[in-house]
Amino acid sequence: MTTLPSSKLFLILLAVMGAVPDLKADESVGGHEWSGFYVGGELGFAGSQASEINDFFGDGSEIYRSSIEFNSATGGLFSGYNKRISRNFIISGEVGINLEDKERRTVNWSLNGVLSDVGEDYYSFDYTAIARVRAGSDFGNVFPYISAGAALTGISVGYQADNIVQRGDGYRNLLGLTVGLGAEFAVLEKLRLRAEYNYLHFGEQDIDVNITASSDGLETTVYKVNANRHIGKLGVSIPF
Repeated sequence: MTTLPSSKLFLILLAVMGAVPDLKADESVGGHEWSGFYVGGELGFAGSQASEINDFFGDGSEIYRSSIEFNSATGGLFSGYNKRISRNFIISGEVGINLEDKERRTVNWSLNGVLSDVGEDYYSFDYTAIARVRAGSDFGNVFPYISAGAALTGISVGYQADNIVQRGDGYRNLLGLTVGLGAEFAVLEKLRLRAEYNYLHFGEQDIDVNITASSDGLETTVYKVNANRHIGKLGVSIPF
């Protein structure tokens, strides 16, 4: 078996090491440095899906259902910290809150499977807060990333019955999960632009609805609400 002299082996190792990028965590690939704190603002468009099931008397005699899809404007603030893990890889922790337009969207309910025209349910989202982790690659002035974390949203639900002057109103903060993807662009040393998509899933959760002017003597009923949201956003941030 032929062996390489130690001097030749050393030269080969040097050549290989010279071809491999330096992966020091405190160095970037060139261009913008993404590490550090940042704050920013964003505007977006939310597509929401919500549905409810309500066993009005609790005995299965009257089962109300409704389902709705609607769009709304959203906007808010965010802040976070980017940490360089290697020359090409960055993670960050970020929190943000967005306010909604709060416009109530209404839809006719169905009673025991039959669509009714004597009353309607309403839905509206008041805010959405997100705490998440982002992870992505450093491409100089571009930072594409994926994200995952927790989401909290405030939802108002209720109903108005036309034939018997009766209504109900409820509110709850729903805790759920969020995943997303996006890209950030360094246009100046102290100015970044971003575009991203987030999916928020809240599952089925109970909301107590307080009843006013009830002819049935009821004071509260429970809506089992299932909500999901799709949010696209454009933002701007400043590192410091």
